Amino acid sequence: TRWSTDYKREDVIMNSWTVKNNANRNYPNNELQLMRGFAINFTALRRSDVSVYKLATVDGSPLNLNNFKAIKFKAKGNVTLQVRITKKSVQNFIHQYTKEITVGEDMQDYIINFAELTSIAYRNAFDASDVTSVVFLIKYPEYYKKALYLEVDDVAFVQTRSQQAPPVIVTAPVVAQPNPFNGACVAEFNSNTEEMVTIRVTDMNGVVIHQQLAPAYRGRNAIRVQVPGKLNSSMYKLNVVSPTQQFQTVTLVAGNK
Repeated sequence: TRWSTDYKREDVIMNSWTVKNNANRNYPNNELQLMRGFAINFTALRRSDVSVYKLATVDGSPLNLNNFKAIKFKAKGNVTLQVRITKKSVQNFIHQYTKEITVGEDMQDYIINFAELTSIAYRNAFDASDVTSVVFLIKYPEYYKKALYLEVDDVAFVQTRSQQAPPVIVTAPVVAQPNPFNGACVAEFNSNTEEMVTIRVTDMNGVVIHQQLAPAYRGRNAIRVQVPGKLNSSMYKLNVVSPTQQFQTVTLVAGNK
């Protein structure tokens, strides 16, 4: 099957979309290759998602991948990406198992262990017995004026897990104002590079109550954060999540809302 796209035509300007085939690509016996790669470049008129997906089989029937441990691929771009492996037994798309990464401008090798995939609805580990598709979901943040692009190649399921140690990253300070807050604040920090980051607010038990994508620019950044609904706890944690930088966790104290 070919790679396909899914997006709202009224919200997205598709600048370019290419499915490519590398005739010199090697196919190791211990890997299950998803043939061909793709390149996509688009601009959104408003906040919108763009998905690039491929069925695991030609007719869409589920595939048992319990003999495999991870998915690997090469990628470059300027996006925050949700890699989603869908299962037939999970009916709601947003409940499928995902892993979020940020893709940089240089072509790199990525490998995501099945054990790293999580679902917002299920606590049990990912079971690869009924895989139906692979989805690369790109979230286009509101007020981001530049085109987003992503190039992916050499996608394959592999039988070995990644053993790479995480890089040592210097922790940078983050300030949230006002604090105490009533559900709205501004997260301020300095970035070493231009990239997409995730602003995540959790309660003290680690439950995510708010999450948003935002562009970070080189130098000083001030990102408005609005937690929806009523504040049910007295304290929260705010994190700026980046693949290339490490930021301090801020403790937010709840005021009246």
